[in-house]
Amino acid sequence: MRFLDKGFRPKGAQSGAAPLRVLSVLTSPFVVGVGSRMAVQVIAFAQIMIAARFIDIAGFGTYTLGWACCVIFVSLVYTGFYQALLRSPDFYSERDTGFWSMAAIGAGGSAIMAAIGLLLLGSDATLAAVFLALAPIALLRALVAWNELHLIRDRRVRIVSVYGLMSEGAALAVTWVCLVQGDGLFALVYGRYAALAVDFGVALVASRSLPGFHFARGAFGRLRLTAFPLWGTSAMGMSANYGADLILGAFMNTTEVGAFRGGARISQTAADLVFQPMNTIAWSRMSQYEKAGRHDELRSVWLENMGFGALLLWPILVAFGVLAQDLVVLLFDETWLPAAPVIVILCLSRGIGFLSVLLEPSMVCQGKGNTQMWVRAASLAAFLVALATFGHTGASQAAWSHTLMSAVAAVLSIAVIFPSLQISARAAVKALLPATLLSLACLVGLILTTDLRAQMGATAGLLAAIAGLVLVWVVTVALCLKRGIVSLPRP
Repeated sequence: MRFLDKGFRPKGAQSGAAPLRVLSVLTSPFVVGVGSRMAVQVIAFAQIMIAARFIDIAGFGTYTLGWACCVIFVSLVYTGFYQALLRSPDFYSERDTGFWSMAAIGAGGSAIMAAIGLLLLGSDATLAAVFLALAPIALLRALVAWNELHLIRDRRVRIVSVYGLMSEGAALAVTWVCLVQGDGLFALVYGRYAALAVDFGVALVASRSLPGFHFARGAFGRLRLTAFPLWGTSAMGMSANYGADLILGAFMNTTEVGAFRGGARISQTAADLVFQPMNTIAWSRMSQYEKAGRHDELRSVWLENMGFGALLLWPILVAFGVLAQDLVVLLFDETWLPAAPVIVILCLSRGIGFLSVLLEPSMVCQGKGNTQMWVRAASLAAFLVALATFGHTGASQAAWSHTLMSAVAAVLSIAVIFPSLQISARAAVKALLPATLLSLACLVGLILTTDLRAQMGATAGLLAAIAGLVLVWVVTVALCLKRGIVSLPRP
Protein backbone atom coordinates (compact mmCIF):
# COMPACT_ATOMS: atom_id res chain seq x y z
CA MET A 1 0.00 0.00 0.00
CA ARG A 2 2.84 2.38 0.79
CA PHE A 3 4.31 1.60 -2.61
CA LEU A 4 1.03 2.43 -4.27
CA ASP A 5 0.58 5.57 -2.20
CA LYS A 6 4.09 6.90 -2.82
CA GLY A 7 4.73 5.66 -6.30
CA PHE A 8 1.56 5.54 -8.31
CA ARG A 9 -1.26 7.57 -6.87
CA PRO A 10 0.48 10.94 -6.62
CA LYS A 11 1.95 10.52 -10.07
CA GLY A 12 -1.40 9.63 -11.57
CA ALA A 13 -3.09 12.44 -9.74
CA GLN A 14 -0.52 14.95 -10.93
CA SER A 15 -0.57 13.74 -14.51
CA GLY A 16 -4.36 13.95 -14.52
CA ALA A 17 -4.47 17.36 -12.87
CA ALA A 18 -2.21 19.09 -15.38
CA PRO A 19 -4.48 18.59 -18.41
CA LEU A 20 -7.44 19.67 -16.30
CA ARG A 21 -5.65 22.89 -15.34
CA VAL A 22 -4.78 23.56 -18.98
CA LEU A 23 -8.38 22.86 -20.02
CA SER A 24 -9.65 25.16 -17.28
CA VAL A 25 -7.46 28.00 -18.53
CA LEU A 26 -8.36 27.44 -22.19
CA THR A 27 -12.08 27.42 -21.44
CA SER A 28 -12.03 30.34 -18.99
CA PRO A 29 -14.35 33.24 -19.89
CA PHE A 30 -11.43 35.58 -20.55
CA VAL A 31 -9.60 33.18 -22.86
CA VAL A 32 -12.83 32.33 -24.70
CA GLY A 33 -13.61 36.03 -24.94
CA VAL A 34 -10.16 36.97 -26.23
CA GLY A 35 -10.12 33.99 -28.58
CA SER A 36 -13.52 34.88 -29.97
CA ARG A 37 -12.59 38.53 -30.36
CA MET A 38 -9.37 37.51 -32.08
CA ALA A 39 -11.31 35.37 -34.52
CA VAL A 40 -13.83 38.19 -35.03
CA GLN A 41 -11.02 40.62 -35.82
CA VAL A 42 -9.50 38.15 -38.27
CA ILE A 43 -12.90 38.00 -39.96
CA ALA A 44 -13.11 41.80 -39.96
CA PHE A 45 -9.69 41.92 -41.62
CA ALA A 46 -10.88 39.41 -44.18
CA GLN A 47 -13.96 41.53 -44.89
CA ILE A 48 -11.89 44.63 -45.59
CA MET A 49 -9.31 42.65 -47.58
CA ILE A 50 -12.04 41.20 -49.79
CA ALA A 51 -13.90 44.50 -50.06
CA ALA A 52 -10.69 46.27 -51.11
CA ARG A 53 -10.60 44.07 -54.22
CA PHE A 54 -14.09 45.23 -55.24
CA ILE A 55 -14.49 48.70 -53.68
CA ASP A 56 -12.10 51.66 -53.88
CA ILE A 57 -11.06 53.63 -50.80
CA ALA A 58 -13.63 56.36 -51.54
CA GLY A 59 -16.46 53.82 -51.74
CA PHE A 60 -15.34 52.31 -48.46
CA GLY A 61 -15.40 55.81 -46.98
CA THR A 62 -19.01 56.25 -48.14
CA TYR A 63 -20.07 53.08 -46.34
CA THR A 64 -18.00 54.11 -43.30
CA LEU A 65 -19.89 57.38 -42.87
CA GLY A 66 -23.23 55.58 -42.66
CA TRP A 67 -21.95 52.77 -40.50
CA ALA A 68 -20.24 55.21 -38.10
CA CYS A 69 -23.56 56.91 -37.39
CA CYS A 70 -25.27 53.54 -36.97
CA VAL A 71 -22.65 52.30 -34.51
CA ILE A 72 -23.03 55.46 -32.41
CA PHE A 73 -26.76 54.83 -31.96
CA VAL A 74 -26.33 51.08 -31.41
CA SER A 75 -23.76 51.79 -28.69
CA LEU A 76 -26.32 53.93 -26.88
CA VAL A 77 -28.67 50.94 -26.86
CA TYR A 78 -25.94 48.77 -25.30
CA THR A 79 -24.98 51.39 -22.73
CA GLY A 80 -26.78 52.89 -19.78
CA PHE A 81 -29.92 50.86 -19.15
CA TYR A 82 -27.94 47.76 -20.10
CA GLN A 83 -25.49 48.27 -17.19
CA ALA A 84 -28.29 49.52 -14.94
CA LEU A 85 -30.08 46.19 -15.32
CA LEU A 86 -26.83 44.33 -14.68
CA ARG A 87 -26.55 46.17 -11.35
CA SER A 88 -30.23 45.95 -10.50
CA PRO A 89 -30.97 44.13 -7.20
CA ASP A 90 -34.57 43.65 -8.38
CA PHE A 91 -33.88 42.61 -11.95
CA TYR A 92 -37.06 40.71 -12.78
CA SER A 93 -39.37 43.53 -11.75
CA GLU A 94 -37.34 46.14 -13.64
CA ARG A 95 -36.22 44.32 -16.79
CA ASP A 96 -39.34 45.15 -18.87
CA THR A 97 -38.99 48.84 -18.11
CA GLY A 98 -35.32 48.58 -19.02
CA PHE A 99 -36.14 46.98 -22.35
CA TRP A 100 -38.62 49.65 -23.42
CA SER A 101 -36.15 52.31 -22.41
CA MET A 102 -33.50 50.66 -24.59
CA ALA A 103 -35.98 50.26 -27.43
CA ALA A 104 -36.89 53.96 -27.24
CA ILE A 105 -33.22 54.88 -27.61
CA GLY A 106 -32.89 52.54 -30.59
CA ALA A 107 -36.04 53.95 -32.21
CA GLY A 108 -34.72 57.48 -31.81
CA GLY A 109 -31.44 56.51 -33.45
CA SER A 110 -33.21 54.80 -36.34
CA ALA A 111 -35.39 57.88 -36.89
CA ILE A 112 -32.37 60.18 -36.99
CA MET A 113 -30.58 57.88 -39.45
CA ALA A 114 -33.64 57.85 -41.72
CA ALA A 115 -33.96 61.65 -41.53
CA ILE A 116 -30.31 62.10 -42.52
CA GLY A 117 -30.79 59.71 -45.42
CA LEU A 118 -33.79 61.66 -46.70
CA LEU A 119 -31.91 64.96 -46.42
CA LEU A 120 -29.01 63.54 -48.45
CA LEU A 121 -31.17 62.32 -51.34
CA GLY A 122 -30.68 65.51 -53.33
CA SER A 123 -26.89 65.77 -52.91
CA ASP A 124 -25.49 62.23 -52.67
CA ALA A 125 -27.88 59.44 -53.62
CA THR A 126 -25.44 56.62 -52.74
CA LEU A 127 -24.68 57.96 -49.27
CA ALA A 128 -28.39 58.59 -48.71
CA ALA A 129 -29.21 55.00 -49.64
CA VAL A 130 -26.58 53.73 -47.19
CA PHE A 131 -28.09 55.75 -44.34
CA LEU A 132 -31.62 54.60 -45.14
CA ALA A 133 -30.57 50.96 -45.45
CA LEU A 134 -28.77 50.97 -42.10
CA ALA A 135 -31.43 52.98 -40.22
CA PRO A 136 -33.50 50.07 -38.75
CA ILE A 137 -30.50 48.36 -37.11
CA ALA A 138 -30.42 50.55 -33.99
CA LEU A 139 -34.01 49.68 -33.09
CA LEU A 140 -33.64 45.98 -33.90
CA ARG A 141 -30.54 45.74 -31.71
CA ALA A 142 -32.54 46.58 -28.58
CA LEU A 143 -33.96 43.06 -28.20
CA VAL A 144 -30.55 41.49 -28.85
CA ALA A 145 -28.95 43.67 -26.18
CA TRP A 146 -31.73 42.91 -23.69
CA ASN A 147 -31.36 39.16 -24.15
CA GLU A 148 -27.58 39.44 -23.97
CA LEU A 149 -27.65 41.11 -20.56
CA HIS A 150 -29.67 38.15 -19.26
CA LEU A 151 -26.75 35.92 -20.28
CA ILE A 152 -24.18 38.24 -18.69
CA ARG A 153 -26.13 38.31 -15.42
CA ASP A 154 -26.10 34.51 -15.42
CA ARG A 155 -22.33 34.57 -16.04
CA ARG A 156 -22.77 32.92 -19.44
CA VAL A 157 -20.06 35.10 -20.91
CA ARG A 158 -18.78 32.34 -23.19
CA ILE A 159 -22.07 32.20 -25.10
CA VAL A 160 -21.98 35.95 -25.70
CA SER A 161 -18.44 35.68 -27.05
CA VAL A 162 -19.20 32.69 -29.27
CA TYR A 163 -22.37 33.97 -30.89
CA GLY A 164 -20.55 37.22 -31.74
CA LEU A 165 -18.06 35.07 -33.63
CA MET A 166 -20.85 33.18 -35.39
CA SER A 167 -22.57 36.37 -36.51
CA GLU A 168 -19.40 37.89 -37.94
CA GLY A 169 -18.73 34.67 -39.82
CA ALA A 170 -22.20 34.94 -41.36
CA ALA A 171 -21.54 38.59 -42.22
CA LEU A 172 -18.31 37.67 -44.00
CA ALA A 173 -20.00 34.95 -46.05
CA VAL A 174 -22.89 37.18 -47.11
CA THR A 175 -20.58 40.11 -47.89
CA TRP A 176 -18.31 37.96 -50.05
CA VAL A 177 -21.21 36.46 -52.01
CA CYS A 178 -22.77 39.87 -52.60
CA LEU A 179 -19.46 41.41 -53.67
CA VAL A 180 -18.94 38.64 -56.21
CA GLN A 181 -22.47 39.25 -57.51
CA GLY A 182 -21.62 42.91 -58.07
CA ASP A 183 -23.53 44.60 -55.25
CA GLY A 184 -20.61 46.95 -54.51
CA LEU A 185 -20.47 48.74 -51.19
CA PHE A 186 -24.02 47.61 -50.34
CA ALA A 187 -22.60 44.12 -49.87
CA LEU A 188 -21.21 45.45 -46.59
CA VAL A 189 -24.69 46.60 -45.59
CA TYR A 190 -26.17 43.17 -46.32
CA GLY A 191 -23.41 41.64 -44.20
CA ARG A 192 -24.49 43.74 -41.21
CA TYR A 193 -28.03 42.41 -41.48
CA ALA A 194 -26.71 38.85 -41.64
CA ALA A 195 -24.80 39.45 -38.40
CA LEU A 196 -27.89 40.95 -36.79
CA ALA A 197 -30.02 37.94 -37.76
CA VAL A 198 -27.57 35.47 -36.19
CA ASP A 199 -27.15 37.54 -33.01
CA PHE A 200 -30.91 37.86 -32.70
CA GLY A 201 -31.58 34.17 -33.12
CA VAL A 202 -28.86 32.84 -30.84
CA ALA A 203 -29.37 35.39 -28.05
CA LEU A 204 -33.11 34.79 -28.03
CA VAL A 205 -32.76 30.99 -27.94
CA ALA A 206 -30.01 31.07 -25.29
CA SER A 207 -31.77 33.44 -22.88
CA ARG A 208 -35.34 32.29 -23.65
CA SER A 209 -36.71 35.66 -22.55
CA LEU A 210 -39.21 38.04 -24.09
CA PRO A 211 -40.10 41.45 -22.67
CA GLY A 212 -43.54 42.10 -21.26
CA PHE A 213 -45.72 45.09 -22.08
CA HIS A 214 -44.98 46.78 -18.79
CA PHE A 215 -43.34 50.11 -17.98
CA ALA A 216 -43.01 51.36 -14.40
CA ARG A 217 -42.06 54.96 -13.69
CA GLY A 218 -40.50 54.01 -10.38
CA ALA A 219 -38.28 51.40 -12.01
CA PHE A 220 -37.32 53.88 -14.72
CA GLY A 221 -36.36 56.41 -12.06
CA ARG A 222 -34.08 53.92 -10.37
CA LEU A 223 -32.50 52.66 -13.58
CA ARG A 224 -31.81 56.10 -14.98
CA LEU A 225 -29.55 56.94 -12.02
CA THR A 226 -27.04 54.51 -13.52
CA ALA A 227 -28.10 54.85 -17.15
CA PHE A 228 -27.94 58.59 -17.79
CA PRO A 229 -24.29 59.18 -16.77
CA LEU A 230 -23.22 56.11 -18.78
CA TRP A 231 -25.39 57.13 -21.71
CA GLY A 232 -23.66 60.47 -21.82
CA THR A 233 -20.29 58.75 -21.54
CA SER A 234 -21.13 56.36 -24.37
CA ALA A 235 -22.26 59.21 -26.60
CA MET A 236 -18.97 60.94 -25.92
CA GLY A 237 -17.03 57.73 -26.46
CA MET A 238 -18.66 57.04 -29.79
CA SER A 239 -18.15 60.64 -30.83
CA ALA A 240 -14.50 60.17 -29.95
CA ASN A 241 -14.26 56.93 -31.93
CA TYR A 242 -16.19 58.07 -34.99
CA GLY A 243 -16.17 61.85 -34.75
CA ALA A 244 -13.11 62.04 -36.98
CA ASP A 245 -14.91 60.08 -39.71
CA LEU A 246 -17.82 62.49 -39.60
CA ILE A 247 -15.62 65.60 -39.54
CA LEU A 248 -13.46 64.35 -42.41
CA GLY A 249 -16.62 63.54 -44.37
CA ALA A 250 -17.95 67.04 -43.79
CA PHE A 251 -14.74 68.99 -44.46
CA MET A 252 -12.71 66.73 -46.75
CA ASN A 253 -13.95 63.76 -48.82
CA THR A 254 -14.75 60.08 -48.57
CA THR A 255 -11.20 59.15 -49.59
CA GLU A 256 -9.83 60.72 -46.39
CA VAL A 257 -12.60 59.00 -44.44
CA GLY A 258 -11.62 55.68 -45.99
CA ALA A 259 -7.94 56.22 -45.16
CA PHE A 260 -8.71 57.12 -41.56
CA ARG A 261 -11.16 54.26 -40.99
CA GLY A 262 -8.91 51.75 -42.77
CA GLY A 263 -6.06 52.69 -40.44
CA ALA A 264 -8.36 52.81 -37.44
CA ARG A 265 -9.68 49.34 -38.27
CA ILE A 266 -6.23 47.80 -37.89
CA SER A 267 -5.34 49.58 -34.64
CA GLN A 268 -8.83 49.06 -33.25
CA THR A 269 -8.56 45.36 -34.05
CA ALA A 270 -5.71 44.98 -31.59
CA ALA A 271 -7.51 47.05 -28.96
CA ASP A 272 -10.81 45.20 -29.29
CA LEU A 273 -9.09 41.87 -28.71
CA VAL A 274 -8.60 42.99 -25.12
CA PHE A 275 -11.04 45.85 -24.50
CA GLN A 276 -14.26 43.95 -25.24
CA PRO A 277 -13.82 40.77 -23.15
CA MET A 278 -12.01 42.66 -20.38
CA ASN A 279 -14.80 45.21 -20.06
CA THR A 280 -17.47 42.49 -20.02
CA ILE A 281 -15.67 40.50 -17.34
CA ALA A 282 -14.78 43.57 -15.26
CA TRP A 283 -18.39 44.80 -15.27
CA SER A 284 -19.61 41.35 -14.26
CA ARG A 285 -17.17 40.96 -11.38
CA MET A 286 -17.23 44.54 -10.12
CA SER A 287 -21.03 44.66 -10.11
CA GLN A 288 -21.07 41.43 -8.07
CA TYR A 289 -18.68 42.91 -5.51
CA GLU A 290 -20.73 46.09 -5.37
CA LYS A 291 -23.97 44.20 -4.68
CA ALA A 292 -22.17 42.13 -2.02
CA GLY A 293 -20.78 45.29 -0.37
CA ARG A 294 -17.19 44.20 -1.05
CA HIS A 295 -15.96 47.53 -2.40
CA ASP A 296 -12.44 46.99 -1.08
CA GLU A 297 -11.96 44.17 -3.61
CA LEU A 298 -12.52 46.43 -6.63
CA ARG A 299 -8.85 47.39 -6.38
CA SER A 300 -7.66 43.84 -7.05
CA VAL A 301 -10.01 43.57 -10.05
CA TRP A 302 -8.49 46.69 -11.61
CA LEU A 303 -4.90 45.54 -11.06
CA GLU A 304 -5.60 42.00 -12.27
CA ASN A 305 -7.40 43.06 -15.44
CA MET A 306 -5.02 45.87 -16.33
CA GLY A 307 -1.89 43.82 -15.78
CA PHE A 308 -3.03 40.92 -17.92
CA GLY A 309 -4.74 43.11 -20.53
CA ALA A 310 -1.66 45.28 -21.07
CA LEU A 311 0.50 42.18 -21.46
CA LEU A 312 -1.75 41.12 -24.32
CA LEU A 313 -2.35 44.49 -25.94
CA TRP A 314 0.78 46.63 -25.84
CA PRO A 315 3.12 44.24 -27.69
CA ILE A 316 0.51 43.84 -30.44
CA LEU A 317 0.20 47.62 -30.83
CA VAL A 318 3.98 47.96 -31.04
CA ALA A 319 4.12 45.33 -33.78
CA PHE A 320 1.25 46.88 -35.77
CA GLY A 321 2.82 50.33 -35.54
CA VAL A 322 6.28 49.25 -36.71
CA LEU A 323 4.94 46.99 -39.49
CA ALA A 324 2.13 49.33 -40.60
CA GLN A 325 3.21 49.90 -44.19
CA ASP A 326 3.85 46.24 -44.93
CA LEU A 327 0.53 45.33 -43.30
CA VAL A 328 -1.40 47.72 -45.54
CA VAL A 329 0.19 46.36 -48.71
CA LEU A 330 -0.41 42.75 -47.64
CA LEU A 331 -3.96 43.19 -46.37
CA PHE A 332 -5.23 45.65 -48.96
CA ASP A 333 -3.05 46.97 -51.79
CA GLU A 334 -0.80 49.94 -52.63
CA THR A 335 -3.77 52.26 -53.22
CA TRP A 336 -4.56 52.04 -49.49
CA LEU A 337 -1.09 53.21 -48.36
CA PRO A 338 -2.48 56.56 -47.11
CA ALA A 339 -3.82 54.50 -44.20
CA ALA A 340 -0.31 53.46 -43.02
CA PRO A 341 0.59 56.67 -41.10
CA VAL A 342 -2.83 56.57 -39.47
CA ILE A 343 -2.12 53.05 -38.17
CA VAL A 344 1.13 54.16 -36.53
CA ILE A 345 -0.45 57.15 -34.79
CA LEU A 346 -3.58 55.31 -33.67
CA CYS A 347 -1.58 52.39 -32.26
CA LEU A 348 0.10 54.92 -30.00
CA SER A 349 -3.30 56.37 -29.14
CA ARG A 350 -4.84 52.99 -28.30
CA GLY A 351 -1.90 52.07 -26.11
CA ILE A 352 -2.21 55.27 -24.09
CA GLY A 353 -6.00 55.05 -24.00
CA PHE A 354 -5.82 51.56 -22.48
CA LEU A 355 -5.10 53.19 -19.12
CA SER A 356 -8.66 54.53 -19.05
CA VAL A 357 -10.44 51.37 -20.26
CA LEU A 358 -11.83 50.40 -16.83
CA LEU A 359 -12.87 53.92 -15.84
CA GLU A 360 -16.61 53.25 -16.18
CA PRO A 361 -16.96 50.09 -14.05
CA SER A 362 -14.45 51.43 -11.51
CA MET A 363 -16.45 54.61 -10.93
CA VAL A 364 -20.02 53.43 -11.47
CA CYS A 365 -19.66 50.46 -9.11
CA GLN A 366 -18.70 52.95 -6.40
CA GLY A 367 -21.67 55.21 -7.08
CA LYS A 368 -19.47 57.81 -8.81
CA GLY A 369 -20.99 57.77 -12.28
CA ASN A 370 -20.72 61.54 -12.70
CA THR A 371 -16.96 61.39 -12.20
CA GLN A 372 -16.34 59.13 -15.16
CA MET A 373 -18.67 61.26 -17.27
CA TRP A 374 -16.65 64.40 -16.57
CA VAL A 375 -13.41 62.59 -17.41
CA ARG A 376 -14.79 61.50 -20.78
CA ALA A 377 -16.24 64.97 -21.37
CA ALA A 378 -12.87 66.61 -20.77
CA SER A 379 -11.05 64.20 -23.09
CA LEU A 380 -13.71 64.62 -25.77
CA ALA A 381 -13.45 68.40 -25.48
CA ALA A 382 -9.70 68.13 -26.10
CA PHE A 383 -10.41 65.94 -29.13
CA LEU A 384 -12.98 68.33 -30.60
CA VAL A 385 -10.74 71.34 -30.09
CA ALA A 386 -7.89 69.50 -31.80
CA LEU A 387 -10.18 68.45 -34.67
CA ALA A 388 -11.42 72.00 -35.11
CA THR A 389 -7.88 73.38 -34.99
CA PHE A 390 -6.00 71.00 -37.27
CA GLY A 391 -7.63 67.55 -37.27
CA HIS A 392 -10.10 68.29 -40.07
CA THR A 393 -7.31 68.82 -42.59
CA GLY A 394 -6.44 65.16 -43.16
CA ALA A 395 -6.51 61.61 -41.86
CA SER A 396 -3.13 61.77 -40.07
CA GLN A 397 -4.03 65.04 -38.37
CA ALA A 398 -7.30 63.51 -37.18
CA ALA A 399 -5.31 60.59 -35.77
CA TRP A 400 -3.10 62.96 -33.76
CA SER A 401 -6.25 64.58 -32.39
CA HIS A 402 -7.36 61.14 -31.25
CA THR A 403 -4.00 60.61 -29.50
CA LEU A 404 -4.39 63.86 -27.59
CA MET A 405 -7.81 62.71 -26.41
CA SER A 406 -6.41 59.36 -25.24
CA ALA A 407 -3.65 61.09 -23.28
CA VAL A 408 -6.10 63.39 -21.49
CA ALA A 409 -8.40 60.45 -20.68
CA ALA A 410 -5.50 58.35 -19.36
CA VAL A 411 -4.14 61.07 -17.08
CA LEU A 412 -7.54 61.99 -15.66
CA SER A 413 -8.56 58.32 -15.24
CA ILE A 414 -5.46 57.61 -13.20
CA ALA A 415 -6.11 60.75 -11.15
CA VAL A 416 -9.61 59.60 -10.14
CA ILE A 417 -9.22 55.79 -10.05
CA PHE A 418 -6.07 55.54 -7.94
CA PRO A 419 -7.29 57.47 -4.87
CA SER A 420 -10.81 56.07 -5.19
CA LEU A 421 -9.71 52.42 -5.29
CA GLN A 422 -6.67 53.08 -3.08
CA ILE A 423 -4.22 51.95 -5.75
CA SER A 424 -0.64 53.04 -5.15
CA ALA A 425 1.66 54.05 -7.99
CA ARG A 426 3.97 51.21 -6.96
CA ALA A 427 1.18 48.61 -7.27
CA ALA A 428 0.18 49.94 -10.68
CA VAL A 429 3.77 49.93 -11.96
CA LYS A 430 4.22 46.38 -10.71
CA ALA A 431 1.06 45.27 -12.51
CA LEU A 432 2.06 46.93 -15.80
CA LEU A 433 5.80 46.18 -15.72
CA PRO A 434 5.63 42.78 -17.52
CA ALA A 435 3.69 44.38 -20.38
CA THR A 436 6.15 47.26 -20.60
CA LEU A 437 9.20 45.00 -20.74
CA LEU A 438 7.66 42.68 -23.34
CA SER A 439 6.65 45.64 -25.50
CA LEU A 440 10.16 47.09 -25.38
CA ALA A 441 11.60 43.69 -26.29
CA CYS A 442 9.30 43.46 -29.32
CA LEU A 443 10.20 46.99 -30.42
CA VAL A 444 13.95 46.37 -30.14
CA GLY A 445 13.62 43.04 -31.94
CA LEU A 446 11.75 44.59 -34.86
CA ILE A 447 14.25 47.44 -35.16
CA LEU A 448 17.26 45.11 -35.11
CA THR A 449 15.76 42.83 -37.77
CA THR A 450 14.78 45.61 -40.19
CA ASP A 451 17.56 44.85 -42.70
CA LEU A 452 17.03 41.10 -42.45
CA ARG A 453 13.32 41.48 -43.18
CA ALA A 454 14.09 43.74 -46.13
CA GLN A 455 16.38 41.06 -47.62
CA MET A 456 13.63 38.48 -47.28
CA GLY A 457 11.14 40.60 -49.22
CA ALA A 458 8.08 42.50 -48.05
CA THR A 459 5.66 39.59 -47.65
CA ALA A 460 8.12 36.97 -46.41
CA GLY A 461 9.75 39.44 -44.02
CA LEU A 462 6.40 40.49 -42.60
CA LEU A 463 5.21 36.93 -42.09
CA ALA A 464 8.53 35.95 -40.46
CA ALA A 465 8.30 38.92 -38.10
CA ILE A 466 4.73 38.04 -37.15
CA ALA A 467 5.65 34.41 -36.52
CA GLY A 468 8.56 35.41 -34.29
CA LEU A 469 6.48 37.93 -32.37
CA VAL A 470 3.65 35.46 -31.80
CA LEU A 471 6.10 32.86 -30.46
CA VAL A 472 7.72 35.32 -28.04
CA TRP A 473 4.32 36.68 -26.99
CA VAL A 474 2.75 33.26 -26.31
CA VAL A 475 5.77 31.96 -24.37
CA THR A 476 6.02 35.12 -22.26
CA VAL A 477 2.31 35.19 -21.40
CA ALA A 478 2.37 31.47 -20.52
CA LEU A 479 5.41 31.91 -18.24
CA CYS A 480 3.89 34.94 -16.51
CA LEU A 481 0.69 33.01 -15.83
CA LYS A 482 2.54 29.93 -14.62
CA ARG A 483 4.71 31.91 -12.19
CA GLY A 484 1.85 34.04 -10.94
CA ILE A 485 3.31 37.27 -12.27
CA VAL A 486 -0.08 38.03 -13.83
CA SER A 487 -3.49 36.55 -13.16
CA LEU A 488 -6.16 35.47 -15.62
CA PRO A 489 -9.21 37.73 -15.17
CA ARG A 490 -12.43 35.98 -14.21
CA PRO A 491 -16.07 37.11 -14.04
